[in-house]
Amino acid sequence: YDTCDKCNLRSKCSWCQGRCLTNSINKCLINEQCTSLRIVDFSPKSIPLNGRTIINILLNEHINEEIVEILLADIPCLLINSSNIIQCQAIVSNYSRKGHISVQFSNSIYILSKEYIEYCQSSINSITPNIVYEVGGQILYLSGKNLFIGNEQTIFIGDYRCLQLKQISLNNLSCQLPPMASRIYNITLKIDKQLLNVEQNLKVTPNPIVEDIDPTISFA
Repeated sequence: YDTCDKCNLRSKCSWCQGRCLTNSINKCLINEQCTSLRIVDFSPKSIPLNGRTIINILLNEHINEEIVEILLADIPCLLINSSNIIQCQAIVSNYSRKGHISVQFSNSIYILSKEYIEYCQSSINSITPNIVYEVGGQILYLSGKNLFIGNEQTIFIGDYRCLQLKQISLNNLSCQLPPMASRIYNITLKIDKQLLNVEQNLKVTPNPIVEDIDPTISFA
């Protein structure tokens, strides 16, 4: 049952920590306060392990009660702002995990998200191409694991910011290279506050020069 009113109609069930549980596994001593308050949505759904990502939690109505605790898959989230949209900052997880978001208020109301939030380990396997020209405009492709997570992704070529970043899939990103001076560059992917370094380097070479065209006349 997805509401406490329906849950409490069953003699063998009771509402506990935002969900309906049978009395045999219930860890609540008494039924918690029923409420129409619920989590409508949240973003992002996947976040990096190192934390510091801002989570936006949308409620179906405004509540004036103080928030006692927010948990992301059982990991505390630091409250930033509370209204009908709650904002909190994720903290570090030591390993990949997923679970519900739970919010507990000072009046003993406890709500739980229906969807899971997931802490993900990101990694980069390869870049294509690894040799480009100074002029820029070429498309750089990054392949790896869990690259399109969090709120924002940015690719840096040395100190240059790669342009027009696009998601190809969860594990693949592309961007347009800016004009750059000739040399070898390190590549870094920034996901919110997390930095991922690429083992491969990008080599930028001088632009090609056309010195002659032969033949100069051809058939239509």
